[in-house]
Amino acid sequence: MSYNQYPPNRQSPPPRSIQIASSTLEYSDNSSLQSPPTPTTALPRDIHPRHIPNNQVLDTGLLLDRISNLRPDPTPLTPRRRSDTLLQAPRAPDTTNRLRLNLCILNMVGPPAPGPYGGPAAPYPPQNFQGGPSVSPPSRGYIPGQVAPGDFRREADALRKAMKGFGTDEKALIQVLAPLDPLQMAAVRSTYANHINRDLYKDVKSETSGYLRQGLLAVIDGPLMHDVALVRDAVDGVGTKEWLLNDVLLGRSNADLSAIMAAYEATYRRSLKKDVEGDLSFKTRSLFGLVLRTDRQEETLMVDQRRIELEARNIQSATSGLMKNAEEVCAIFARSSDNELRAINNEFNRRYHLPLEKHIEKEFSGHMKDALLHMLRTALNPAMRDAELLEECMKGMGTKDEKLVVRVVRVHWNRGHKDRVKAAYHDKYKKDLIQRVRGETSGDYQRLMVALLE
Repeated sequence: MSYNQYPPNRQSPPPRSIQIASSTLEYSDNSSLQSPPTPTTALPRDIHPRHIPNNQVLDTGLLLDRISNLRPDPTPLTPRRRSDTLLQAPRAPDTTNRLRLNLCILNMVGPPAPGPYGGPAAPYPPQNFQGGPSVSPPSRGYIPGQVAPGDFRREADALRKAMKGFGTDEKALIQVLAPLDPLQMAAVRSTYANHINRDLYKDVKSETSGYLRQGLLAVIDGPLMHDVALVRDAVDGVGTKEWLLNDVLLGRSNADLSAIMAAYEATYRRSLKKDVEGDLSFKTRSLFGLVLRTDRQEETLMVDQRRIELEARNIQSATSGLMKNAEEVCAIFARSSDNELRAINNEFNRRYHLPLEKHIEKEFSGHMKDALLHMLRTALNPAMRDAELLEECMKGMGTKDEKLVVRVVRVHWNRGHKDRVKAAYHDKYKKDLIQRVRGETSGDYQRLMVALLE
């Protein structure tokens, strides 16, 4: 009997490699996640997915084609023969198609890692000592077309009832939408379209106003499409909303950035990288250009202490003297993982007796300073970073309501991270975050912000 033959009543062993179908995208080991079939009707060029007709949904097939090339690499490995043993010449890992590797990891490990921002920073988080290429998967809600399983007709009916007839029941809208996670929100929106035969985004937009409407529509969009809309808002029109570019694009994983860039191009038929670089100038254009190459070191790779020492010395030499080499600092920050930035911060503090954050504040100014600090604080303590960003919206005279809505909605998608943000806020400001937000808002807008933070 040959190696590939088995007795008739004996099952063949499971395959040794993981197969990925090019027509679907799902977690193979998690039955709680489903991918709906790809629509056959392509979106018109001038229609945003949030504004499509009632009987159409986002063309996820187009997004998936943009995000990843799922066809296997046709280039064979170069064989060579030593005696009677066929050896395979090693190949460098494909770093230009990281998302394809992400999909492999997804099929092996199941659901994605929590949220776009991760957990609280540890000195040296778990690292990969296996030596092979390992890539972080996209955050929850950043794979187009995924929805939660189950029957969401009750939620769809409740939403329609809240908006049908004379007047709108804003409390009912908040009660239904605020508790949903990204995949549940996608399922409710899809069910509303199929069961009610109406577009949830359009209905809510026509029945609400002000910052309540901004918050509800951000929730309905889900994390991926909300990020896409925010980037477009940041670069569209006169001037640039630099804080939006920082919030959405900096400190993100390669997988999340790739998803945002692909969805942006599919939605607006424009290159996100070109739009962002065209709206910025000088050193910040260079920084964002490096970030949008999506070639950061992955968090799963082992930290090289020799490289950390070199990067710390390079930052010091690039910022000493009258002529600063900002490009070198930008390159270090853009290519380093959060693990490495933490290690660089520790090494810089040990070597020069000064926290790297203080050094950046001293040596840089304007948008460049804000961007570098955002990246560093994301690595050091993402919960404290978001606590400080929320306080920035409320301190001083008047409330920066647009910023507050954006940041509360983005924090609420990851419940574990949200709890850590509330704890960090209390530790630093000795106040309860929900009570602080309650005091800065009012009416249905207040009810939505509080519900998203609870």
